[in-house]
Amino acid sequence: MRINYYLFLGFLAILFGLAGYLISSDTRTRIDLHEETQMPSGEERQVLEWKFQDLKGDKRPLSSWVNDVVVINFWATWCPPCLREIPLFTRLQEKYRKDGLQFIGVALDSEASVREFKETTVVNYPLLIGDADVVRFMEVLGNEIGALPFTVVLSREGRLLYSHMGEWEQVDAEKELVKIIKNLQISR
Repeated sequence: MRINYYLFLGFLAILFGLAGYLISSDTRTRIDLHEETQMPSGEERQVLEWKFQDLKGDKRPLSSWVNDVVVINFWATWCPPCLREIPLFTRLQEKYRKDGLQFIGVALDSEASVREFKETTVVNYPLLIGDADVVRFMEVLGNEIGALPFTVVLSREGRLLYSHMGEWEQVDAEKELVKIIKNLQISR
């Protein structure tokens, strides 16, 4: 049974690696903050209730960390572009925490791999473990092919504000996040 689990994870790793390779690192979706969200309204709040296992073994809803702006990064320890983004996200979390920014990493990986990664890497935001349903969650958020890395920005209400498929470059990420933070502060 354990072998089947690892075979499944290996299959997903190959699938996501191939999908990520085929996607340009500049594939992203901008959503006007004043337009209607692209998710059905009932799914907005539901996104924040999705539960993932933390490194203590507890299932935690994303709403546990709701702030003004929630950045959810779907990643894996076997994904080189994902690993390159994490130091950037750590810096952005530190820099914009006071402005209401909260990063959450959801790994499509084994608990042991994420735990080992966390022991050797400085990450100042929660890392959660996704299960096979994480692919479905990414699809609901606009990632129809399940590529990693995949990052979404949500409002406090769970409204999808922005999504980015592929590695998010520092200049682009910071520019987009600052714009979103300022727009949300103005609209309050």
